[in-house]
Amino acid sequence: MNRLVSIVVPVYNAERNLGKCIESLINQTYKNIEIILVDDESKDASLSICQEYEKRDNRITVVRQKNAGCGEARNTGIALTKGDYVATVDSDDWVTADYIQAMMDVVEKEPDIDYVKCGFSYVNGDKVARAERWREEIVAGDKRMSYLQKGIFWTVVWNALYKRDLITKVKQPGLMGQDNYTSFFYMLYSHKVGVVDKILYYYWNNPLGATGDPKKQVRRHFDLLTNTEMILEKIQKENIVLDKDTMDWLQKKLARQWYHYVRENKEIKSITKQENIIDNLDLRRKIFLKFILLRRNLL
Repeated sequence: MNRLVSIVVPVYNAERNLGKCIESLINQTYKNIEIILVDDESKDASLSICQEYEKRDNRITVVRQKNAGCGEARNTGIALTKGDYVATVDSDDWVTADYIQAMMDVVEKEPDIDYVKCGFSYVNGDKVARAERWREEIVAGDKRMSYLQKGIFWTVVWNALYKRDLITKVKQPGLMGQDNYTSFFYMLYSHKVGVVDKILYYYWNNPLGATGDPKKQVRRHFDLLTNTEMILEKIQKENIVLDKDTMDWLQKKLARQWYHYVRENKEIKSITKQENIIDNLDLRRKIFLKFILLRRNLL
C-alpha cells in the first residue's frame, strides 16, 4: 500500500517546537506524504520557519490565513489535501517516525476502516509524563458512541488517521476545545474505527497555551460548553437519532461545563436553563452551584 497521506499542521506562535514537529514529519518511514502547514497569522518566527522547510522539501506546502484559531486553520489545510487519508498534528507537538506507517498498517488489514487512533504521551517541559493508550481493537456498531465517554483518548483528534471522505465531512468550530465537537461527529459518521496500541504522538503541555494560561480559562470553559450546545443543536436540526445513554451523557456533560464556567466567571450576570443544568449535576456540584448562584443573586 502506497496511498498518499496528507498531514495538516495548524501553526500559531510555535517557534519553540516547530522545527522539531516538522522534522518528525519529514522523517516518517512512510514516504508518500504531503505536509500542509497553515500559519494562523503568527506573531513570532513561525512563518519563516515554515517557509524554510518548504524550500527544503517539495512535499511541504505553506499557506497563511488571517488569525481564526486552530479549528479554522485545520479546516483551511484539510480543504487543500489530496491524500486518501489525512492526519492533523499540532505545531508544538511531534510524532514518532512510524506514526503514519503504524496506522496505515491497520488500514491495509481493514480497508473499509474510517479512521485509526494511536496512543500518546504528555510532555511537561522536557520530561515525558503520563501516557494515554488503548488496547488494540476494531470499534464498530452500537458501542462506537459509548467510547466517546471513556476519556480523552477518544475526544482529541490529533492522535488519528482519517479517511479523507470522513475528515472533510466535519467542519471544525473556531473555538477552544473544538476537538470535543469534531470527535463526536467523526465517531457518529464512521462505521469502523481502529486502535494502534503504541505511543506514536507526543503532546507538549505549553504553559502559555490555551490550556495553561489562567487568563484564558473563562473563555475556554465558555467555548467548551458552546461546543456541546452546538452538538445538541445539530442533532436536533438534522433529526439525528441517538441512544438514550449518549443523550444523557451529553446533557450531563453540558451541565458540568456550565458549572465550571459559572464558577470561574465572576462577571456573569445571568444563567439560562438553570433547572436543566442543576438537575444534570452530581450532588456535590449541584449544592456548590446553588451556593454560587445564591451568593451572586442569580438563583
